[in-house]
Amino acid sequence: MAPSVDEHGNTSIQLLKGNGTYAGGYGQSYIRKNREFRQNNFQWLTAMEASQMGFSKQIIIHPINSFQSVSNLTTYQNSISKSNRVKYASSGKHISEVTVTRTDGTRFVFGIPAYNNHITDVSFNISGEEKDSIGLVNYTPRQDNTPQNNRGRNHKYERERVPAHPYAWLLTDMLSADYVDLTGNGPSSDDLGTYTKFNYTRSNDQYFWRVPVQKGQSYFQGRR
Repeated sequence: MAPSVDEHGNTSIQLLKGNGTYAGGYGQSYIRKNREFRQNNFQWLTAMEASQMGFSKQIIIHPINSFQSVSNLTTYQNSISKSNRVKYASSGKHISEVTVTRTDGTRFVFGIPAYNNHITDVSFNISGEEKDSIGLVNYTPRQDNTPQNNRGRNHKYERERVPAHPYAWLLTDMLSADYVDLTGNGPSSDDLGTYTKFNYTRSNDQYFWRVPVQKGQSYFQGRR
């Protein structure tokens, strides 16, 4: 049983040792002094490598709220779309598929890289404005947040753009130690062993987000 430990190292349950005795009591201190070694094997493939020898050579996009069955097999297969792993000029070297193998042979395949198409970080002078109660400040769009900023003495405007990159990898397959892909097409009913497959739908490949979410801009006081 995993202990519930608060910020002071106190537990809310008694911990059972391997020899059948309890470590401490309710509310007593439990501090892990040594690191617990994990022997899981971690492997990854770049987009270029995964497109040639990955568990799934393409990104498979399933229809939303639709499930495959014997009666709709052909219709469902026709509704599936596929996307190449090498999406951008530089993405061939990005990590695209991750496989974690436990000591019992169970494999976890994280086969879909979630991407930021790009991130733009902008800071600019906002002299003359006061921040509100949550630390946001108003500004004039297309003026203050551009090179035409004319506020303060330095008219500061800085912009940093980070190109496309994956920031997370979605779990797509859980495979038993005795799983064998007989036909090379990924988990299917004709394979040996057991598997759990997770299907994903791409709802928007150009989703825009910003921080802060609210209208306005975060305020950071600079040097006067």
